[in-house]
Amino acid sequence: MLTHFGISGPATFVFAAYTAFEVVDKEHAIIPLLQPFRSMDMVAWNTFLQDAAVRSPKKQLSTMLAESPLPKRFAAAFVQRYSKDIPL
Repeated sequence: MLTHFGISGPATFVFAAYTAFEVVDKEHAIIPLLQPFRSMDMVAWNTFLQDAAVRSPKKQLSTMLAESPLPKRFAAAFVQRYSKDIPL
């Protein structure tokens, strides 16, 4: 679960429980993959983004994400924080 400040306590607890006995260091990093929606697995999410890029190749990433099931403010903040707003 994401909050406006980051990942919620329950999500952090579950992640910690799954990784409690894993070796974690520079050579064995754990990279979590967040699934934005329970109804969309990573393949469906990737397909959504690829289809949006094919339909409108000049569309900005922020616009594509705003048209997704993501909350519009989250999409805008995500793009501002983690990506340059470039055509895909």
